[in-house]
Amino acid sequence: MTLFTFSSNNSSAKTIIFAFSAFALYSLILQVVNPKITAFQNQWIQNYSVAEKYIYKQETPQAVIVGSSMSTRLLEEKFNSDVYNLSFAGGSVLTGLNIIKESKTG
Repeated sequence: MTLFTFSSNNSSAKTIIFAFSAFALYSLILQVVNPKITAFQNQWIQNYSVAEKYIYKQETPQAVIVGSSMSTRLLEEKFNSDVYNLSFAGGSVLTGLNIIKESKTG
């Protein structure tokens, strides 16, 4: 009776090569497709992401929309590229104003 756990064939090398090639292919697909996040787990993470994008934005926008849940639903495609929507779902207008005040862009 032979134990297949310690067999002498190269199945472990084949597994490592397969895993590496699958990872490389997946990385290549991510580089080509470049998926965009369209949904967040919850409002807190969405608000955090909106604030982080504003703080680390390379160019200072000419206009910033600051609001609450209703302003969040405004479509970004309808604005020019120099307008940023800094509205928070379930948040306050004052949070956005404070971010503008404390950021290097404000």
